[in-house]
Amino acid sequence: VSLAALLSVLSWPATAGRSYDVLTTTNVTNAFQFSTSLTPSNSPALWTDTNPPAPLRFYRVRTTN
Repeated sequence: VSLAALLSVLSWPATAGRSYDVLTTTNVTNAFQFSTSLTPSNSPALWTDTNPPAPLRFYRVRTTN
């Protein structure tokens, strides 16, 4: 998983047609919250975080199928 800091774009190796959930939190000791679900058509998968910038944000990507 990689993050382009200035663009707020998250990318990760993905399998086309597989569904992924993106979860975020601003404190790693708190529970991650659901942000979006997407099904990429190629790899890498790309997702742009449209939430207001936080001083610190953690991301988790999980497959849903």
